[in-house]
Formats: sequence, structure tokens, C-alpha cells
Amino acid sequence: MINRRNFDETGNSFKLIYDSPRDAARTYEYRYVWSFFGGGGVEEAWRAGSASALSASPPYRLHQVVLDADPQALQAAQVQAVTVKLFCTVGGVERMEQLTLNVSRGQASGNIECLLPADGYDYAYEMTWRLAGNRTVSSGRRSSTDALLRLDDLPSD
Repeated sequence: MINRRNFDETGNSFKLIYDSPRDAARTYEYRYVWSFFGGGGVEEAWRAGSASALSASPPYRLHQVVLDADPQALQAAQVQAVTVKLFCTVGGVERMEQLTLNVSRGQASGNIECLLPADGYDYAYEMTWRLAGNRTVSSGRRSSTDALLRLDDLPSD
């Protein structure tokens, strides 16, 4: 198991050594089984190999989704705050990351980090705008494959 503590202590240098002169030309089968903190896992397919070293790269990585809005457009729509929830599925387990921007205090942009597929963005999101008079408007749950979410396009309430 590789965690933040032993990763930092070893400087990302982990070795599993199996060496036998008789096996120099031997082929073998291997597979990666990934377990993630917070639950979920991925078992990759078996592969054939003969190399003396294997390179492991997880199927998920930490991606940043940028939240951005035109502050004047939000003020014109009487938005006081915007809450964005990102739903990311990691190894079959859904996780949720959330950020609230207080527009009345000048916050109109931010970032949310979450584990997403290593080869790109694939997540769901929901935006909720808190308006004057304690009213709310929601986008409902939507899916995206983009690194940027615009927050100033409110749906009709």
C-alpha cells in the first residue's frame, strides 16, 4: 500500500524485486489492482510481460475543475452565493466535492479538485444559486467532460 506518508518518506521510490538468473528470458503475467482511500477499486486485466521493470500508472488522477463567472452578471441576477457539487465516480464508488462561492463578498471564481479518469474529465455536477429573498435556483444534475464550469448562466426559476 502506498500512502502519503510512505510516498513522502521514500521520494516515490518503491521496488519489488524478483531476480533469478534462470528466468532471464522468461515471460510472465501480471495485473494491477488499485484500491483507493475512501473506497472503490479497479482490477485491470491480466497482461503478458517479459521486461525487467514495470511502470505503474493509476487509472485516476487528481484533476482541477475551474469555476468561473462574470461578477457583474451574478450581481445583476441578484445572486448572493453559488454552491457547486462535483460527483466523481472512482472505482465504482461515487464521491462528492463541494465549493460555495460567496458572491456578496466578491467571490466569483474558484477551483474544485477531484479524482477523475487519468485520460480526461468525466464527472457530474449540480449548481445551486442563492438569490436575494432567500430563493434558490438549481441546475439539476448534469454531466460534463470540461475543465471549466461557467457559473453565470442561471436557468429560469
